[in-house]
Amino acid sequence: MYEVDPGGTAMDEGITMGMAEVEKNAGAGKLSQVVVLTDGETSGEQSCRRLAVEAAKKQIRFTVIGVGTEWNANLLKDLAKQAEGRWHYNRRR
Repeated sequence: MYEVDPGGTAMDEGITMGMAEVEKNAGAGKLSQVVVLTDGETSGEQSCRRLAVEAAKKQIRFTVIGVGTEWNANLLKDLAKQAEGRWHYNRRR
């Protein structure tokens, strides 16, 4: 088990950094993909949603993977849909 900050994370900051890295190498014929591995507990939920919309406009797709026993399914599904990507869930027992 890992210690987890109960206040959540700044998921929007991670997504922003990921998108910036992808954009450095974006171009015709290249796949632009950001993988988001999270429980979806974040302090920047609305920012994440805005970033997903922005990603779709830039043709950057999200693959969002929910982890843990409790995760914010609504947010993760919305991000994948808005960024024209996919979502998955991995629950370990």
